[in-house]
Amino acid sequence: MLTLITLAAALSAAAGTASSNAELLRGIPATIQVDASGRISNVAWANPELISETLSAVLLPSIQAVQFEPALKNGVPATSEMGVSVIVRTQSHDDGTAQLQFVTLEKTVAAYKHAPSLFYPDSMQKAGVSAHVLLRTEVSADGKAIPSSITLVGAPEKRDARKINAFFASAKRALMSATFTMMEKVDGIAVGGTVHVPFVFCMESCDAINAKVAKLRAEQVFEPLPDSGIRFASIKGTNHQGATDSDSDSDAVGSSL
Repeated sequence: MLTLITLAAALSAAAGTASSNAELLRGIPATIQVDASGRISNVAWANPELISETLSAVLLPSIQAVQFEPALKNGVPATSEMGVSVIVRTQSHDDGTAQLQFVTLEKTVAAYKHAPSLFYPDSMQKAGVSAHVLLRTEVSADGKAIPSSITLVGAPEKRDARKINAFFASAKRALMSATFTMMEKVDGIAVGGTVHVPFVFCMESCDAINAKVAKLRAEQVFEPLPDSGIRFASIKGTNHQGATDSDSDSDAVGSSL
């Protein structure tokens, strides 16, 4: 059940500052622990100094009411720990109060702990060529990409192969220098897995590419390796599905997605 409350303006510190009477969706980061029955056993705010006791007390019952399919280890339900975003709807008012409504939880998508340095290939930069590429990589339990596992997702058209390969080489070097945050612990142990990572190279007129890549980033899913015997916990009744891609084709080149 959704809970509607009225709080003081301190709410804006936790969920961001909104203009008067603006209604916005906010994400408040937290780490949760899920027991082997799929119930949330603990919630820890990522930025507790920004969460008042009142706000925490009101949100916690709604958060803890969310049910999970528990993680599995070798087919047996297990405890898990993961990052989530607590999605709330806020509406500020002229009197300094704000209405807040809990909406849902979303598992945190794959994220960088240390972002890579991406270099534009000289030949492509001089030619003014833009592109996006999508890479698949296995990630070790300590968050590092495994170089031998990095591959390009989608085979480029023959006419674009040289360009895409130049961008892929640059993106691969960048990915090898990156470190990912721990995505999930199962039975108290951090689990490695696979993730798809988009990279964008853009000279100008980047809106179409940035929109597509933003969608890809929002859909990043970290999955355990198939032979690991691990299945991550998942929120009951939710499916990870992106909207239909209705973007028109552009002159930019990219890997087939």
